[in-house]
Amino acid sequence: MKRGIVGFVFACLLAGCRSTPPPPARVDPLEARPVEPRRVEPPLPASVAGRWTRAQDGTVFSVTDDGAEVRGTLATDPGGVYEAFSFALGREGGRLVGKAKLQPKVGPAAETAWLLRGDGDDRLVGENEVLALDPDTGEVVKALGTRRETQGFAIARPAPEPPAPPKAPEAEAPQKAPEAPVAQKTPDAPAPETPTPQKAPEAPSARTAAELLRAVFDALHAGDLKALQALAPDQGECATLAGADRADGLSKQIAARLEEDFARFIEENAGIHAARFLEASPPEPKQDPDCASAQLIESPELAFEMPVGRRGGPRKVTLNLFVKVGDGGWKIVSLLPKR
Repeated sequence: MKRGIVGFVFACLLAGCRSTPPPPARVDPLEARPVEPRRVEPPLPASVAGRWTRAQDGTVFSVTDDGAEVRGTLATDPGGVYEAFSFALGREGGRLVGKAKLQPKVGPAAETAWLLRGDGDDRLVGENEVLALDPDTGEVVKALGTRRETQGFAIARPAPEPPAPPKAPEAEAPQKAPEAPVAQKTPDAPAPETPTPQKAPEAPSARTAAELLRAVFDALHAGDLKALQALAPDQGECATLAGADRADGLSKQIAARLEEDFARFIEENAGIHAARFLEASPPEPKQDPDCASAQLIESPELAFEMPVGRRGGPRKVTLNLFVKVGDGGWKIVSLLPKR
């Protein structure tokens, strides 16, 4: 009985010692995929100067490139959207990176980030930052975040100048026989030159009251105090109005009053730099009771349209006093009435 049990166990041990082939190795399908080569961006052209046309809206920029910095300004705006648009980009790692500044005709100004890369010899493609702006203050609404959009440009390079035609060889002049020497005459001393009197520069003069209204708006629109003061009566007109002995004092008083009114107007009409002039008819002139050769226009109205977001819409501001002396043009004495 024992001999049978031992034989059975030995047979079982022999059966357990037989080798079993290992299972095949498992291959990860993701590792088995061929590795795609990394896309290489086309290099930037050596120079991107010329005229850039944006694919999205046809806006055209005039662009200069000095090798280190690329600058562009608005050349053509088919949609009539922008008052001004410019950008300045530097070369960084084979790309153009920088900022663009834009002033729409309607709405506040903004500054956004640009990134462009090469897309062939005459094309650029990249991204620009899109901001959410408060229409009343022009400030970025950070709570809304920023996003990016793709933009592309086609580059039209300036045509090379044609080579200059070859210069025709000049015919040699025939040799002239040597002349007999002539006795040298002692030169006369040069007569002293009479200095030419310099003409004093003339101040710009608006011939009509309507033209003066437009000139006043242009000075305010540009934020140019000196241009506004140049529309005041000159020294001769001040002499006619107040007498020769008081002309200088009157001229200084008018200049000081215009400076005060100018600052007040800009404060009360913020955004005038983006406004549009509206035609308006000034009141009929009146005779100056203190000067027989002068006429006055009291309370003319300056009309203009403010952009959206700055209490937009048409606006009228009552000015104070225009004067005309003799046959001269209309001049401004004071911009705003006293408070």
